[in-house]
Amino acid sequence: MGDGEPLVWYADSDDPYWTLRHSGGPMVAASLVPVILVACFASGHGSGRVLLAPGALVPLAVVAAVWEFLADRRAVVEMRLTDGELTLIRANRDITRYPLGELRQVEVVQRVDGDQTSSRIRLHIGDRVERTRIGPASLPERWTQAFAGAEVDLRIRYKPISD
Repeated sequence: MGDGEPLVWYADSDDPYWTLRHSGGPMVAASLVPVILVACFASGHGSGRVLLAPGALVPLAVVAAVWEFLADRRAVVEMRLTDGELTLIRANRDITRYPLGELRQVEVVQRVDGDQTSSRIRLHIGDRVERTRIGPASLPERWTQAFAGAEVDLRIRYKPISD
């Protein structure tokens, strides 16, 4: 990093609507299935009450999907390290810069299923904790060296995918 070239880390996806496509949207669609089935098969007296139970799943799924979408908008999708400054680019395209001296700890949570498949990074900066989206299976060696040179506490934790 001494030659002025920035170190760059990318998440697997920087799509701002990633959670709606991979988690929130399918969750809402799956909650509609019981409502449609009950609506098709329910007929006669009392069918309105029968529709209330599975119909409550849809608003709950929508609230959960919106909550997850809003939380994911702050997830870091790109990190750049240049000359003592850490730049974080979020899914909503916000850019935040921190002096490297404020970075206290980097926690790399590697998801394993026999092999290391992906990782998520938590950056403890002052009193804040920034988290990344899922990214490459391990932190590149140049990042490890840069954190060691800056005397940042680097912790690697292994988490089975089944958890």
